Amino acid sequence: MDKYTIEQRVQIVKIYYQNNESIRKTFRAVREFYGRNNRPAASTIRRLVNKFEASGTVADKVVPVRQRNARSAANIAAVNQ
Repeated sequence: MDKYTIEQRVQIVKIYYQNNESIRKTFRAVREFYGRNNRPAASTIRRLVNKFEASGTVADKVVPVRQRNARSAANIAAVNQ
């Protein structure tokens, strides 16, 4: 399944709070946007709400990527010799 955009995530969280924090009511409300069979799962709604309550955002955390320092032109030349 594709990821939801930030706007879609915000919309889901807003609808959840507008419907008195009820998953069932949220399902019914998002039907007009996502259709009957394409709505987000209950676990998705709970996860988004928990993320929003914990961090104040629904955006994904940025995971730092470790830099590869050992593969430089100088090191490659040194190994070849």
